[in-house]
Amino acid sequence: MFEVIEDIKPEKNDSKVLGALAYIGTVFLGVAMSYFAIIVPLLIYLFARDDKFARFHALQCLIVTFILIVISMIVFTLFWLLWMLGIILSAAGDSPVIFAMFPLFFLIFALPGIILLLLYIYWAYLAYQGKAFRLPFVTKFVLKNL
Repeated sequence: MFEVIEDIKPEKNDSKVLGALAYIGTVFLGVAMSYFAIIVPLLIYLFARDDKFARFHALQCLIVTFILIVISMIVFTLFWLLWMLGIILSAAGDSPVIFAMFPLFFLIFALPGIILLLLYIYWAYLAYQGKAFRLPFVTKFVLKNL
């Protein structure tokens, strides 16, 4: 599914664990409060200075998570505005508008969230297997900044 990068291999015994921990830590902290989701990969990136494999996964996770936080903020704001429009319309007498928005809410937030959760778990699995993989638009930047 994802192209493997052959140049980046685990160098130490704990490299694979740190690589996987970047993704799993993001999942656990991101569930409670999304802004704290960047803490684990940031700490691994800053403190695993001599471990290229762990830094690769930490930076890749950090960038993907930051991008997803920005996208979710934009989508949430747009949905909130749409929700307010629904409340205004239902105050004007069109009450089914708000109830029709619940499936839209699920499609916009819950379904992509579940897919992303599964992706982060899969990425952690790949990192624990000792594989460095390419993500579109992200890996090229990560390889330049290791």
